[in-house]
Amino acid sequence: MISLSDYDRLRATHNPWIVAIFPVYALTCLPDQVSHDQVMRLLSLTNRERVRVHLIPEDTPVSLVAPVVLFHQRDGGTVAAGEHVRGMETYDDPGDVERLTAQAKRMLGAALPAIRSRTLMEGMWQ
Repeated sequence: MISLSDYDRLRATHNPWIVAIFPVYALTCLPDQVSHDQVMRLLSLTNRERVRVHLIPEDTPVSLVAPVVLFHQRDGGTVAAGEHVRGMETYDDPGDVERLTAQAKRMLGAALPAIRSRTLMEGMWQ
């Protein structure tokens, strides 16, 4: 996950949009203290401009099983990277980038809107 100092540095130089999409059970299956800390951190991040969190409801199938990061560049290009046992790997094949982008779009379509996701997180620990 991006740290606050990384986000602040990115924001100062490029002011990117950050959209996170993940299953709600990624927050609910954790020990209580860890879950609380994660929810509070996500809520604090969503208080910032240009950061959105979309939770995928528990009853929704998820097609991605490992974290994937997509960077949409100003020139129209997209860079994709995925977390694996060996660390982060960049996908160079245009077909892989297209497939991962399509999967991310499907997950965003299945996820709750950002405001509903925030309300759900607020109800978890507040």
